Amino acid sequence: MDFKFKFAPNYKEYLQKSDNYFELLTSVKVLFDNLRSYLSSKKSGHEPLVGDLIDYTLLLRRANHKLINHLKIIQGIDDHIEGGGFNNANSVTLITAHSAKGLEYRHVFVAGLNKNLWEKDNSRSTIALPKNLNIKSESSDSGDFIRLFFVAITRAKANLYLTRFRFDGGGKDQIPISFLDFSNIKNNTPIFPLKIESMIEGLVLRKNNFKLTKNDILSDILSRYQLSITHINNFVNVTGFSETDRGGPKKFLEMNLLQFPQSKPNKSRFGTAVHEVLNLYLQNENYKNENYDIAKVFKNSLQNALITGGEFDMYFDLGVKSLSYYLNSNSLNLSKTIKTEVDFSTQNVFVGNAKLTGKIDLMEIDRGLSNIFVVDFKTGTHLERWDKLSGHKLIKADNYKRQLDFYKILVENSRDFGFGKYSINSGSLDFVQIPAIRTQLEPRLSLDLNQFDGDKLKVLIEKIWVKIMSLDFPDTSFYENSHAGSQNFIDDLINGKI
Repeated sequence: MDFKFKFAPNYKEYLQKSDNYFELLTSVKVLFDNLRSYLSSKKSGHEPLVGDLIDYTLLLRRANHKLINHLKIIQGIDDHIEGGGFNNANSVTLITAHSAKGLEYRHVFVAGLNKNLWEKDNSRSTIALPKNLNIKSESSDSGDFIRLFFVAITRAKANLYLTRFRFDGGGKDQIPISFLDFSNIKNNTPIFPLKIESMIEGLVLRKNNFKLTKNDILSDILSRYQLSITHINNFVNVTGFSETDRGGPKKFLEMNLLQFPQSKPNKSRFGTAVHEVLNLYLQNENYKNENYDIAKVFKNSLQNALITGGEFDMYFDLGVKSLSYYLNSNSLNLSKTIKTEVDFSTQNVFVGNAKLTGKIDLMEIDRGLSNIFVVDFKTGTHLERWDKLSGHKLIKADNYKRQLDFYKILVENSRDFGFGKYSINSGSLDFVQIPAIRTQLEPRLSLDLNQFDGDKLKVLIEKIWVKIMSLDFPDTSFYENSHAGSQNFIDDLINGKI
């Protein structure tokens, strides 16, 4: 994976003019995915840090190793299958010895001529037969391996290359196949003389010349994509703290569709820990027990959240006070059936062709009235009311209203709860964090969802879905950087003006 792309000063202009931008973003995603796998193999137990990235990069360079941008390779294979073969003279065919029967190639490389790959002993998986019977498992017959090897080496018309590796990814010596003598082969040196961590084994990139468009690069992502309320709000919110930090379709592309790596601030890590503790608390049958040590549970979650900059004690103190404030506020109706962290990714929720997903923090279910009250936990500054707001609070309020309205659509169109089984008339935002200034402010801010036109949101969902599926991410820089600008963009989407 070669990083040969440069960011233009105006990346939005660069985005519109070049498909290389998409290749760069997918390449960066591959790097970070492999970094996370590397850390997982080391059982580090934390999210990637800058030091981890440096260590991993040095490891790859020392091994002269390059990562595969799988998305590009997979697309190239798809082109090969659909088009009846590559037109590119630099491409190769990767095939197993079994699949190669009946085929011939001018040049053949037979890789991995090691005992553990070619002479696997399957006898342990068979039933042991009485010793007085002169019968042995056919799968353990070394003749099978030799016959398969003969098939592999006879596929070559002109040149045959036989290779093996002397060490595995952990540096352990590997035995060559028993039916081939390597002892007289000169220059029998390993491809990678250094010991390479096992997580990068087999991921060697050979430069390809596939000329891919952004459609090729993103097609695999789109085939599995589901639309959430977070994605919707990011798509339509064209505001930002500065002109270079504005949201909208292009930022949605980077943050949500490509999941471009970005730092997670401590306040977000704090919010994740609070959510986790509330979920554990509400799922615990002993939550009414006064001896339930929620501070201990929160401390463990906060440690896993990796608070940085020496702010752990501050957030721990804030979290314990906030959880006590919220749980003693009587906001929760624990007399009803409750479900937490309800995941709708497998509920087959559709609005038109748009496949929806989401995770609801809390659902209070009244089976007698066939009604569900939805709750979303929030940390951060309280929103005191829905009306008489301006500036950033007005933008937040609109996003929150759209979120609760989306939950109504999600539940009422889901497999387990929808189609007449349950209805949602209202929902709430529960602000868990204790207010900075002690007031009589209650954590729960409820909203009557029957006052909203659900059809308008459904139209917006379908319009956004079409834009995403067609990879149409319009320039929104000419809209005003304000709540009014976002509303104008939403109206233009719904009316088909953009």
